[in-house]
Amino acid sequence: MGRTWRPRRSPDSSTVVFQSYRESSFGLWTIRADGTGLRRLTSGPFDHREPVFSPDGEKIAYSSDAPGSYGIHVLDVASGRATLVTDTPDEEYEPARSPDGIKLAFVAAGTRIDVVTVAGGARSTFATEPGTALHSPMWTPDGGDLVYARYSGGVPPVAVGVAELVRGGKRCSPAKTSSRSASRGRAPTSTSSSAPQRYRSRCNGVVPPAGTYHRQGGPPDFLFCISSRTAR
Repeated sequence: MGRTWRPRRSPDSSTVVFQSYRESSFGLWTIRADGTGLRRLTSGPFDHREPVFSPDGEKIAYSSDAPGSYGIHVLDVASGRATLVTDTPDEEYEPARSPDGIKLAFVAAGTRIDVVTVAGGARSTFATEPGTALHSPMWTPDGGDLVYARYSGGVPPVAVGVAELVRGGKRCSPAKTSSRSASRGRAPTSTSSSAPQRYRSRCNGVVPPAGTYHRQGGPPDFLFCISSRTAR
């Protein structure tokens, strides 16, 4: 069924959602934890990617370029009906659902982390850093803060620059050079999960998901996380 990655478990661990690249686009699929019940959730010529379950397991947020540019959608698992949550000319992707399920954080235009209320559509900017490449927002367990990755010294589609682990504006580890392909239409060539695990305790218990970062061969990427202020 093509190349697959970004698996995410449902809250009750009974189901896994993932993205698969086939027929020149990304699609979303689910499968039961025991390996049965494979189900295709999306189809068509557009990309559907980066899925994440809601806390009740009834909905899946994801990014898609179906509107013409990448936007954040929410799909009802039972009915298969999808709703567009963000609708701007900006590329918007990598959604992360808050622990209470009320909000979604996501990357906007590559240089911002925005937050939107799923039900009402109220939107705010949590962080903006022109000249950098921001990725993979994740909520802290209490839902009051966000952790995200930043590359300095490079911008998409290929970010090459300095990466360091940061929390509260203070560097926690030596800087190292890192690279990442950020093309929205291409599949990554290799991934690493060891670096995120290494620094879990320094990022308030939350790290960007494994498989987001990669380099073309060589050692794992050196991550840096930023926990800046309360998400409102």
